[in-house]
Formats: sequence, structure tokens, C-alpha cells
Amino acid sequence: GIGLTLLPTLYMRAGFGAPALDEAQRRFASTPDSVLRTVEAIARLAVDAGTSKTSPGALLGAGVAVHSLRAVDAAALQEVAAHARKVSLPLHIHVAEQRQEVDDCVAHTGLRPVEWLLQNGVKPTLPVLIWNASCENKVQMMRHFDRSEQSESEIVNAPEVNVGRN
Repeated sequence: GIGLTLLPTLYMRAGFGAPALDEAQRRFASTPDSVLRTVEAIARLAVDAGTSKTSPGALLGAGVAVHSLRAVDAAALQEVAAHARKVSLPLHIHVAEQRQEVDDCVAHTGLRPVEWLLQNGVKPTLPVLIWNASCENKVQMMRHFDRSEQSESEIVNAPEVNVGRN
């Protein structure tokens, strides 16, 4: 069969410095607590009831996702990243899909997205999938997430995402 990893997603605000989600986004609202409760529920589905251990051939798994750096605050990112690290979950983050997200990150924090990510809870040794459109330089990201030194980080460049959007 084909395995499936579900990624409950943390989505808390409309942008850097925004207090909350816009009306159209509210249906996707989540908190670190709600995301981690969902991860635990998924994990229970993948556990063998007889042994209370994850079945080696389990086709269902869980990870955790952060919608984007603009959609969470530092404390929330740190909480879900720490949990992912503690229980060895994959962590998926859209660092920046559009040039505007890079510009907004620099304007609001003084840091480029990868720098902000590293300063706010995600360390290179954490298994992490970073979705990166053409907004960040892959070489710069690899420098921060050095795969040669204990890092299991994966960096995905998807330049076709949001084509036509600035």
C-alpha cells in the first residue's frame, strides 16, 4: 500500500505583525495545542492496539506543519518545533512562497526568513522539509541546514508555485 503522512497545520495570523487571521482565513485557524492534539490522535490510529507500539508497516503517520513564517509567532513555532524534535516528527514549513513574504519578514523582523527560522526554534538537526519558492537562495539555505553535519533536513525548491503572484 501507499503510506500517508498527515500534517496538521499551524495557522494563526494573516501576516507578520497581524493580530489574527482575516475573515476568509478563520476557518483554517489553529493553535499549537490544537495541532499537537491532532498529531496525537493520528499517532493513536497508527499504533497496534495489542502492543501499544507503532506498527513497523504502518501506512499512516503524522508530522506537523507550519503554514508559513508569516502565519505564526515565535513562541508558537518554538512550541511545535520542540514537540516535533522530542518525538521525531517531520516538520514542514513554507518559508517563503513569494518575494513579498521575504520583504515582509525583513521589514518586520530585520531578518531574512531562514535567519528568522533558525533564531526562533528550528535547528538544523531537526528533520524538516522546507518549501522554498524562488524567494530564497537554495545555497544560502543549505549553508544553514548543512546536510553533512548530522542534519536530516530536506530542502525543496518549487519555483512553479504561485507563478504570476508577487
